[in-house]
Amino acid sequence: MYKFFIGVDVSKSWIDVAYRVTGKTNYLGRFPNSKEGFEQMVDGLGKHTGQAPSVWFVCLENTGSYSKPLCRWLWGRNIPYREEMPLRISKSMGLSRGKSDKYDAKDICTYAYQRRDEIQADVPDNGDCTKLRKLLSRRAFLVSKKKATINSLANHKPDLDADTYALFKQHNEQLVELLSRQIAEIEERIKETVKQDKEIKENDQLGRSVIGVGPIISASIIAFSSNYSRFNNSREMASYLSIAPYPNQSGTSRKGKDKVHPFGNKFIKSLLSN
Repeated sequence: MYKFFIGVDVSKSWIDVAYRVTGKTNYLGRFPNSKEGFEQMVDGLGKHTGQAPSVWFVCLENTGSYSKPLCRWLWGRNIPYREEMPLRISKSMGLSRGKSDKYDAKDICTYAYQRRDEIQADVPDNGDCTKLRKLLSRRAFLVSKKKATINSLANHKPDLDADTYALFKQHNEQLVELLSRQIAEIEERIKETVKQDKEIKENDQLGRSVIGVGPIISASIIAFSSNYSRFNNSREMASYLSIAPYPNQSGTSRKGKDKVHPFGNKFIKSLLSN
């Protein structure tokens, strides 16, 4: 399906680009991480292929907010792309003698080409999934601060006089009350966001029908799986959620307990473990 493979290493200000043609991965160059830079990249790539951009395949590392503009730009021009986890690419490439943006771009290109028969293009999230991830991230931040505040006096009580301890305790109680109120506001906003999209609302209802899955876990799975669209089957989904153990053995000898896949989503895993 795809006939021209491109690897892009994305940083805050720059993108380094490599492409594969005639059985060899080549470095194209460095361009600004902007619309102007993306256009320069495509112009440069166009000189090395006689194929239409619709059969190109761009693979780039997920570098958070730095890689999202390129994803949106590629989608708007109907150029297939996949935003891959950096750890998955680095693990697949094995040992390396060194590291640079140039060689990272070439490794990403090689990674995509080696998986050309199975790799699938991404579909951008709708705005609600992106919003849910932001809200969930904020909630996690507030929850961690609340927990830290509650535990902050435990180890200091023996060293404080009664009046100072009472003052600190009062401050802590005020902070905990404020953080609890903010957490409740974020959770209400999460519920409202889930209700705004018909498909998300239906999947949320199905998810919460499972025993032990509440509104936060359900919203997290929806947000990080792009409303269940990132995976081809239930096995991939279970692996991503870190609930599918893999065997740890060689021949007839076991090497310990079965383990979940290291590429699983640690945020969701922590929610499911609590």
